[in-house]
Amino acid sequence: MKANPSLISAVILALILALCSSSILAQSPTRVAIVDLAGDDKEEVATILRTVASQFDPIDAAQTRAAVRGASYTGSLNLTRDDARALGGSLGCDYYVLGRIQNMRRLGAANEAYFEALAGIFLIETRNGRLVLFDFAKARGDSEPVARTALAELVRLRVKQYTQAIRAAVDQRAREVEAPAAPAGELVEIIDGEVSAKGLAPPIFYQRAKPAYTDEAALADVTATVDLTAVFGVDGRVGSIEIARWAGYGLDETAIATARGLRFKPAEREGRAVSIRALVRYTFRRPLSGAEREAEAERLRRSLRQIQKPR
Repeated sequence: MKANPSLISAVILALILALCSSSILAQSPTRVAIVDLAGDDKEEVATILRTVASQFDPIDAAQTRAAVRGASYTGSLNLTRDDARALGGSLGCDYYVLGRIQNMRRLGAANEAYFEALAGIFLIETRNGRLVLFDFAKARGDSEPVARTALAELVRLRVKQYTQAIRAAVDQRAREVEAPAAPAGELVEIIDGEVSAKGLAPPIFYQRAKPAYTDEAALADVTATVDLTAVFGVDGRVGSIEIARWAGYGLDETAIATARGLRFKPAEREGRAVSIRALVRYTFRRPLSGAEREAEAERLRRSLRQIQKPR
């Protein structure tokens, strides 16, 4: 059998393009920006994080601040992937770091006071707005400066971890260029959760589970929303899940675990079960303590008495 010259040429061309794409990606410098962290007034943590950026192609701090102002970024750490892509595009980087530093006075078991410093650090990939890594660090001290210094030292010890996370993401990107993921074989219809497609009956859920509010989120007093896009299959089980809005503090993971456990009657079109992809949204806020619930109840009682007073 004679080989088809056109087919051979096409295969060779595809190999050349793949090699060129991989080579260009490997040779292109990885640009990294460190956005000033909220609460890091003395830049103790940001200075350490800039040593991570310096191992790649760092974007100057002043240039980063100017780009942040130009992008009208308001400091949110609960971004959609579209917003994260847009911010990274304004920064002109491949990866960037956002975060928040908190210093809190706490009371121990014997009512002794101490200080706790917290850091929430977000590493984001601009290309897809993905949260590559979230790291939570906490340190304790007898005074706020001591706790803050201990926190900075803890972050310094994790510089290698952050660097490796960027390198792993770069390697993953290179593999994706060389071998793009095959398209899913199952036909999935997309609905927006607000306007159902004509003739499509949405899934009927057998239960509504509430994801856990994590200890990390409680320590940092986080209020956030996690948006997931999930495939609801014809077998009544959840298929692939992607994060559309991330929050960190372990909330993304608990949201995915909860969505994964959903059971439902599949969506139907003209009486036939179909798979759909739809939005799942979970909103997280710190539960009120017993004392806070009582204070809120008393506030409502006072408001009611005020309303009932004769005029």
